[in-house]
Amino acid sequence: MHGAGDRAGALPLYLAWLAARPDDARMWSGLGALLRAEGHLEQALRAQRRAHALAPPDDPAVLNNLANILADLGRNAEAVALRRRLLAQRPDPTTEAMIGKALRADDRLDEAVTWLRAARARHPDHVEIRMQLALTLLTRGDYAEGFAHYAVRWQTGELTPRAMTMPKWDGAPLEGRRVLVMPEQGFGDTVAFARFLPLLRRRGAGRVILSAKAPVLR
Repeated sequence: MHGAGDRAGALPLYLAWLAARPDDARMWSGLGALLRAEGHLEQALRAQRRAHALAPPDDPAVLNNLANILADLGRNAEAVALRRRLLAQRPDPTTEAMIGKALRADDRLDEAVTWLRAARARHPDHVEIRMQLALTLLTRGDYAEGFAHYAVRWQTGELTPRAMTMPKWDGAPLEGRRVLVMPEQGFGDTVAFARFLPLLRRRGAGRVILSAKAPVLR
C-alpha cells in the first residue's frame, strides 16, 4: 500500500505490525520513510534511528533512509558520512549525486563541485549528477557553466518540455526580432526573473512577449 501511494492505508498496518514485532528494523525504516513523505520529519528521524539501532550496521536500505531524513533536517555532515559508507559497499551514481547535494546544502561549494565533477567523469550520462553539478555551480556564481549544465533539467522527468515551432534563441543578435519568454517552474521564478526582460529590449529585441500564468498575470 505504501509503494502504491496509499500512505493513509499503510500507516495503521505499520503500527499494528510494529506493535507485535517491535524489533523489525526494515518495518521501522519503512514507517520512517512514510512519515518523511508526510512531512513529519522529527518522527521520521526517530523511526530511522530505531531502524538503524536494530538493523545490521551496514544495511543499505536503512542507511539510505536515515541519510535521507538527516539531509532533510539539515544534518548534512551526518548524511554525507552515511552515504560514504554506502559507497564503500557498492558504487552507485545516485548516492554520489546525493553526497554532492548535501555538500552544497552545507555550503561546502568548492568541495561539492570537485566531488561532482569527479562523479560526472565516472558517470557522464547520469542525469542527477549533472543536475546537482548545475545547481552547485549556480549557487557558487558560475552562471555560464551552471546554466549550460542546467539544460539537463528537461531529462529529470519533473518538467515537461514544450513542443515549440519557433526556434530557441541561441544568444545571437536579435535585430528587431520578437522574443517569446515562457514560464517554466514556480510563480516566484517568474517574478524574480521578470526583471531581466528589459535587457532583451536593450539587446535589440523588437518586441518582448512574456507568457504568464493567471495568478501572476497582472
